[in-house]
Amino acid sequence: MTERAASSTAVLVCQGRAVADGRYAVGRFSDPVARELLDPAEQSIVDDVRAGRLPTGAADRISYEMVRRVGLTMVPRTLAIDDAVRGQAAGQVVILGAGLDGRVWRMPELAQATVFEVDHPASQRDKLRRIIDELSAPGSRLVVNYQTRSVTTLVMRRVMRAVWRLFRASDPLAGEPWRSLWLPESIRNLLNDHGFEVLSDDDLLTLAEGLELPPENNGSLRNGRVAVAEKPARDR
Repeated sequence: MTERAASSTAVLVCQGRAVADGRYAVGRFSDPVARELLDPAEQSIVDDVRAGRLPTGAADRISYEMVRRVGLTMVPRTLAIDDAVRGQAAGQVVILGAGLDGRVWRMPELAQATVFEVDHPASQRDKLRRIIDELSAPGSRLVVNYQTRSVTTLVMRRVMRAVWRLFRASDPLAGEPWRSLWLPESIRNLLNDHGFEVLSDDDLLTLAEGLELPPENNGSLRNGRVAVAEKPARDR
């Protein structure tokens, strides 16, 4: 699969839902999550359409009109899909071409369902970026358990796999390689980039102090870490 940018159509559809929220089919249509999934520049045109601020430039007028019309289209489309989801009461829901869909947050009927979102990797990465940053309210706390890089751990894993193969035992880690090994500074920078301030970041060995655990697993405890971060409250 070739690399490409995230879907611009997904943004346009999300803008349309944000435009329509609270303006059309009031009492039936509602999508308060849509605007929160948009970046500031994308929100700006939504605010202009909702306020009826018609731009003067031709290119801006075209964009304005497109978002306005998509807003009208989104109401019946969204209601029809929502009604179908409510009518089934399924334990699993698969959304193909999910884009910036916000049903998992705004539909109480999905609170107990397992929801799978399927889309192009670039679009899913973009949505993940927006969710971490935009949908975390000020004061939200994020807890991350991660593994640091360790030559000793890597060697031990390879030795254990050789032992499992030798004795023809099932490898519980087969097909699940470690792909995310971090340094504390890297985790801190990643969280800072998404608006979170790291409050603490300790290895499991430190956290195990006073728990009277046997010492034979100290290596694994030393490499595992738990970081606690918080999104600062906005100034009022």
